Amino acid sequence: MTRPGNLDEVGYPYNNIAKGIILFDIIAVDIVVAEGGRLIPLEVKLVATPWPAMARNLTAFQKDLPGLARPGYVIHPGAVRLPLAPGVAALPFREL
Repeated sequence: MTRPGNLDEVGYPYNNIAKGIILFDIIAVDIVVAEGGRLIPLEVKLVATPWPAMARNLTAFQKDLPGLARPGYVIHPGAVRLPLAPGVAALPFREL
């Protein structure tokens, strides 16, 4: 099993403590780009108009890896660039 700091492009585990029980969960992001010692999480969606719930895994990734994770992006085929959550923006594919 992988652990935080030993990431792969599919997902990473983290501990979730609820009612004193430690659960083992996986937060999956589509792509993780390493740049300058930091990580950029990306989600790729096929809808032209992204919505804030699409940022959920990206914000969890950033929260679990503070200081290592950079702002994340939801890549989509539409034309609009907009904020979805703190530290997460929707970015049209053509702007890559």
